[in-house]
Amino acid sequence: MKLSLAPDSGVPIYLQIKMRIQEQVMLGEVLAGERLPTIREMAAMLDVNPNTVARAYRELVAVGFLSARPGNGTVVAESKTNLGHEDRIRFIGNRLDEVIRLAAAVGMARNEVIELWEDRFGVTESQKAPNSTPLFGGEFID
Repeated sequence: MKLSLAPDSGVPIYLQIKMRIQEQVMLGEVLAGERLPTIREMAAMLDVNPNTVARAYRELVAVGFLSARPGNGTVVAESKTNLGHEDRIRFIGNRLDEVIRLAAAVGMARNEVIELWEDRFGVTESQKAPNSTPLFGGEFID
């Protein structure tokens, strides 16, 4: 398992670990029942404190995403490989929150983010949202 972290992103490291594990499961890169590295192994791979990894694992176990098996380590829960609608919404919502924080941190205007989003989705000019749509609650510079 390979995880990439962005220490300067403003997102806590334990949360990044959590999100990257969820992402890999959702993308099918890590399968149900697959054993994750031990806390110490993961901490060494990421060059972070083992307590940071332990917190990420603990929170994923608490929501049923991972299962901790004494003697077998931590594995991906069977029930989380086919995520329901609410789980997918929460997962993508968390990623969007991260993008919004990053965009605001680098001073992007709201309309720049919307244009980038629409470009990535191949939205045509007639399908574009009007500039008056308050998507981000005024967090961006106009």
